Amino acid sequence: MKIATACGCGLGTCLLLKMTCERALKEMEITNFNVAHGDLGTMINADCDFFVITSDLEKYFDGSGKKYVSVQNVAGTDEMKEKLQTIIEELNL
Repeated sequence: MKIATACGCGLGTCLLLKMTCERALKEMEITNFNVAHGDLGTMINADCDFFVITSDLEKYFDGSGKKYVSVQNVAGTDEMKEKLQTIIEELNL
């Protein structure tokens, strides 16, 4: 499973999203994944199954056909696990 996280500058928020996503997946006992992170301009074209972003970036993904989940709490695994479970089931990954 290929996942991409993105933020405006590609420094702090996307790295925190990546670490939280990895922690959540491990807690869900999912081991076959790769999470990449970077700035929105670079990552928007990433070859991935879906994106993990913050709600302020939704406007760049809405209507694009790209699959994504949006989280409010970048450091919390509970919300992340819920969102990941939903999209993993939706995409049958």
